[in-house]
Amino acid sequence: MDFWRFVWKRKWLVVIPVVLFTTATSLVAYSMPVSYRSETRIMVVPQRVPESFVPSSISTKLEDRLDVIRQQVLSRTRLERIITEFNLYEVERKTGIMEDVVQRMRDRDIGIEMPSRHDGDPAVLSVSFQSVNPRTAMRVTEKLASLFIDANSEDRSRQAENTATFLEGQIEALAKEVDEFAARMERDRIEHRTSPRSQVLEYEERQNSYRALLAHRQQARMAANMENRQIGEQFRVVDSARIPTRPEGPDRLSIGLFGAGAGLGFGLLLMLAVSMRKPTPPTSAVPPAMSPTGE
Repeated sequence: MDFWRFVWKRKWLVVIPVVLFTTATSLVAYSMPVSYRSETRIMVVPQRVPESFVPSSISTKLEDRLDVIRQQVLSRTRLERIITEFNLYEVERKTGIMEDVVQRMRDRDIGIEMPSRHDGDPAVLSVSFQSVNPRTAMRVTEKLASLFIDANSEDRSRQAENTATFLEGQIEALAKEVDEFAARMERDRIEHRTSPRSQVLEYEERQNSYRALLAHRQQARMAANMENRQIGEQFRVVDSARIPTRPEGPDRLSIGLFGAGAGLGFGLLLMLAVSMRKPTPPTSAVPPAMSPTGE
């Protein structure tokens, strides 16, 4: 009873800090700009022609290619184009430098969740963007998704064409060597000389390599044609970006509850400090001492 009586007598030491802290944090929360996040999901669709018929010319693992494409999409050049196209961060661009604006966009506002799949499951990439304007959030998300799709298509086509070009050069160089060996052996036959066994074996080895390169070139051409016809591995949007209806932040309720908790804690500490303060002993009137003479 004494404890509750003590608390009740000093309840304002808790009530006032709770009200003040809650009001202050709520004002801060409502002064913060509201942000909206839009999201889209991109599925990695395997090539439509079985690899037993047309082997893919892309040997890089999907995770590694996605990481390279991610770096391309988030490059400063491409993000600056998006900022200019959609007139993003207008105030920040006036008061700061573009490099800081791009870094903020890359680190805080763009969200990219790389796929973590099990065997047999389709790989799905998640791309999102947050903005104070819900429609802008959707449009920028769509732009980022299109950059991923285009970068993948261009990268696969370029690799297929580079493979075919490389094989063409190898075939041309090896063809000259095969012709030289054939001419040398033909001279030996005309001059009724027996070609060395090592020369014959080397000639046969080059012939086998030449046939293998011809087969690889044919496969590379088919793979490049498949990529150009867009029937190879592709990125396809499975969940389109939408205009968000609920804000991403700030979480005003959580901020207000945090302020109330902080005020409660401060009030309890204040009440504890008051309870630990020692009371001042009362002062009583003491008569002055009598002198020996009675005065």
